[in-house]
Amino acid sequence: MSDKIVSFDLNLFIDSHPALFAICILIATSLIVISLIGIYKIINKISKKGGKFGPVSIPADEAKIKTEATKAAEETIVKHDIRFIGLLSNIIQTSINNGFNKSLKRQELFDKQMQYTETVFSGIISSILVQFINDSNNLKYIEVVLSYTFREIIYIPLERIYKADKLSEKSKEDLIEEHRSFIDTIEDRILRKIGEIKYNDQGLNDVNSNLIKNVKNKKEEIKKGIIDCLNKAHEYAEFELNQLTKLHQDLNIDIKEHLISYFGEEFEKLQIPNSWNDDMPPNEIIGDIRWQ
Repeated sequence: MSDKIVSFDLNLFIDSHPALFAICILIATSLIVISLIGIYKIINKISKKGGKFGPVSIPADEAKIKTEATKAAEETIVKHDIRFIGLLSNIIQTSINNGFNKSLKRQELFDKQMQYTETVFSGIISSILVQFINDSNNLKYIEVVLSYTFREIIYIPLERIYKADKLSEKSKEDLIEEHRSFIDTIEDRILRKIGEIKYNDQGLNDVNSNLIKNVKNKKEEIKKGIIDCLNKAHEYAEFELNQLTKLHQDLNIDIKEHLISYFGEEFEKLQIPNSWNDDMPPNEIIGDIRWQ
């Protein structure tokens, strides 16, 4: 029995079975990759525990150093994040406080303007009431009529002027001229309002006549009072503008200090605004005066 020699022609196999050949190649490649991964895991395990691999010695301390370095890097990142959050928190808190203080100053300005107005015209009302001091039966009636009339004709219009603000952006002279019509027609409007609300009682005819007479006698004093109030409101507005400007400067300084604390020497390389939010508080924040 003769021996048979079996020969394998690779080229013929590839030509005859291309799909099968491709599958074989994929399987072989997979086995190589799996083998490499296994070898890597073995080396990595040895390096962590310490030991020898061939001629190379990997001490356990080196693995420990690498672990500590990684941990230190992570802690640095965490500290960096915490400091950055702290920076944002400080800037936000500073901005909120600054905005609150600005709003408080705006309200204080309005309150001072209205308090001065009430003081001026309360004095005028009192000087009119003195003329009726002997008429105790009708004194309260006259006081109510005057208080309501001055509130409607003087206080409320001036309140609108104060709330509109921007008084410090013009001169006192321009402010007075802007409201010249309001000043010059004040007597007519006061008398008209008194005519609308006076009690229709025959027994009060003399009282009403005397009231109108006394108001007319106070015409120039009332006009002067309005001018005085506008001038004082202008002075208050100028002073308060300086206070608001200082608050704005404080905000810039505080934010700069927070940034320097965080960035250190790198701060000089930053391109940041020289001035942060310099908006004035909106007039809508002003509360109304509750006249009694």
